[in-house]
Amino acid sequence: MKKYIKLISGGISAAALSALLCACGNGGGLFAEPTPTPMPYADATAVLSLEDAKSAIANEYELELSGGSAVTEGNISTASYYSVPKGSGDPIIVKVINRTESISADDIWSDYENARLSRSSSELIDGIGYDAYIAYPSIHVYDRGCEIVITASSGSGDKQRTMLESLAKTASANLENIMPEEEEAAQQ
Repeated sequence: MKKYIKLISGGISAAALSALLCACGNGGGLFAEPTPTPMPYADATAVLSLEDAKSAIANEYELELSGGSAVTEGNISTASYYSVPKGSGDPIIVKVINRTESISADDIWSDYENARLSRSSSELIDGIGYDAYIAYPSIHVYDRGCEIVITASSGSGDKQRTMLESLAKTASANLENIMPEEEEAAQQ
């Protein structure tokens, strides 16, 4: 530090001193590379909360989150909302397949599209996420580089379709709040 004081008294400019002191700090200096922004991650309970699930069933029966939290395996987060007591109503299961540093949005889109094409009974749905389809008993939504799969209700009739679409709209809106706008460009 004594050397720096001598430099100051020797007429070093304030800008040069500032640069010198910054360079001496934590090794970063003025030309340090910025800290990378972590890849956004969508937890299944944030994409579709217990309250969202209860609202979708109009509180016809009680639901609880199995295990108290989502289960994460690799890039997949799953939340299972079961009726209380079990069997008194249909469960609602939401699975979010997240992109990672090693699994790109293109990889997830490819898997999503291949799964849709392999299901001859799949039906495209407009107005939900970037792309969506129903293949009973689930609705699949691709949005922001992630896939959301929601399984709910039963019977593959109008009631189930309405519930699946309602849950998917809510989940897609929640995902868009979790994932920044610029992330959408990465999926196209």
